[in-house]
Amino acid sequence: MSKTAKALAVTLALTIVELGVIHVLGLNVLREVLLEHWQYLDLQSLREEPVTSLLLLQSQPPILNTIVAVLVQMPAFDVYEYFIALNAVLASITTVLLFHTLTVICVPRVMASALSLLYLISPAVVLNICYPFYPTLSALLYSVLVLCLIDQEVTYRTTLFTLSLGILVLLRSSVPVPHVLLFVTLYSWRYRGTVRQAIRMCSLILGLPLLISLKNLA
Repeated sequence: MSKTAKALAVTLALTIVELGVIHVLGLNVLREVLLEHWQYLDLQSLREEPVTSLLLLQSQPPILNTIVAVLVQMPAFDVYEYFIALNAVLASITTVLLFHTLTVICVPRVMASALSLLYLISPAVVLNICYPFYPTLSALLYSVLVLCLIDQEVTYRTTLFTLSLGILVLLRSSVPVPHVLLFVTLYSWRYRGTVRQAIRMCSLILGLPLLISLKNLA
């Protein structure tokens, strides 16, 4: 079995176990957040006119509502359960990436496995999976950034790093412009990148959020 196939199998197994634990403990109780929180557009509008609704976004997070717009198209119209499943998958992928990152820095595999599983079963992660928001996505993107900075053998390393940092900026999480410049500087220093490459990365990372801001002002 190839490394990719093993990683997919482990991710699937972790996701199933995590979802089982959540439903057995009865933690899936935040369904009303999707209906009452100001950051979500009306679910019916997103289901019937997703493109138009997303183009009319003002202060609502674009990626969050794009995720919801996709989930409301799924059968049974149970957005909350789909969101929990998505969060569980993202948390499981983060766990696999954490294990790989620890092995790259020469942590013994047994200890790396234990630390990775402790992350997945930690109360904060389990509760975040039940919350229809994107802390699990943010954690995954940060884990990709760290892996790209550490592992030189990551395929499409620069593309993954730039895309992950760009999505973090779009999530409107704790990634202001100075942090973007810091991350890009660290990456350029780590891999002896040129100034032109750093400028190109910053332009791609910061360009789309700027366009969205200009659209909201129009």
